Amino acid sequence: MWRPAEVKARLRVLAVEYGPLALVVWFSVFGLTFASVAALVHLGLDWPWLTEQTGGAGPLVAAYAVTKLLTPVRVAVVAAILPAAARVRDRLRS
Repeated sequence: MWRPAEVKARLRVLAVEYGPLALVVWFSVFGLTFASVAALVHLGLDWPWLTEQTGGAGPLVAAYAVTKLLTPVRVAVVAAILPAAARVRDRLRS
């Protein structure tokens, strides 16, 4: 299992190696996650624990809370997608 220090070091390497592309991929995954959860909440998906935690503040607050809870998953997805995104970027540049 990965330790937090190892994960931080790996993320630093990815950030240096891929630079702005890492930010684009990170915010794209964040946006997709947020939009998907917001759509589910808007369509009526009821999570009683979520309503209790957010005080019934609304679907966008609930979507943001779930998106924040999914941060470890998003980190793994970004780390997996980033090399492929870099290859696509390099192909498009040449």
